Amino acid sequence: MEQPHQLEHLWTFWFDNPSAKSKHATWGSSMRAIYTFSTVEQFWSLYNNVHHPSKLAVGADFHCFKYKIEPKWEDPVCANGGKWSVTFHRGKSDRCWLYTLLALIGEQFQYGDEICGAVVNVRGRQEKIALWTKNATNETAQEDAKRERGAKNRYTV
Repeated sequence: MEQPHQLEHLWTFWFDNPSAKSKHATWGSSMRAIYTFSTVEQFWSLYNNVHHPSKLAVGADFHCFKYKIEPKWEDPVCANGGKWSVTFHRGKSDRCWLYTLLALIGEQFQYGDEICGAVVNVRGRQEKIALWTKNATNETAQEDAKRERGAKNRYTV
């Protein structure tokens, strides 16, 4: 039997369920870690059995972050970070989401240590993919993230 293909980092899928959100709940209280994976095979097993962005409910947020980094700005690793965002018409982000995930887990960013993870946000008329970074003031790493993602939208801190 072939040995599994280990990834450089462990990654965790997170899901923020829109039906569990309430106006009075604390932000992020409905977010749950789904599964942590460490091999290429585990990634494909998961990816092939979860809904892609075009099939998620409006209001859903689906995250893929390095292990032990929570997809919250309150996480100490993310606290001084920023994000690059790309917006798509509703139902048009599936391929870019896959390519973003493959770039993340395949360590395709020159400054990969600066990357926390990525999220796809599904809203009524659009879907947004955002790449979260650790340090918004590291201009070299920020430019690498922008170039690799092909992001043309603004950078937000």
